[in-house]
Amino acid sequence: MSAIRFFKRYTTFEPIYELENIYNSLQELAIFLRTEVDCFGSSSWIRFLNTAQEGDETSGNLMTIERKGYDAYIGNIHYSGLEDEQEYFIVSIPELIKLMKQWEKLMEEKPEEIILSEQNGKFELTGKNYQSKKTVFEDVEC
Repeated sequence: MSAIRFFKRYTTFEPIYELENIYNSLQELAIFLRTEVDCFGSSSWIRFLNTAQEGDETSGNLMTIERKGYDAYIGNIHYSGLEDEQEYFIVSIPELIKLMKQWEKLMEEKPEEIILSEQNGKFELTGKNYQSKKTVFEDVEC
């Protein structure tokens, strides 16, 4: 099983989610969700995936996405090497659509941590909130 975590960080304007600082095979997918789905929403990506023909490709701010059969090939837009050497993250289109919808739901809930995991080609996004621990003095009235 592979997993990668996003941690909520508070900014002046709104909380943002940062990836943990370790490279992971899920990193390209995680960046796609965090940047492209956050920016453009899932509906435009789903529309592209459902109407694209074999080999159709588009890009967002940081990532490209190409339809090949029943799969989406996600790559980095800033790749500058030979085309046949570029590495893509490959995910089935139904799994990607499921993840984009889960991501948008989590962005509404704003959990403290988000975990993206994969096992045997099945992906899952889960939010996690930390329960604050009460101190001894919290229940004391003055």
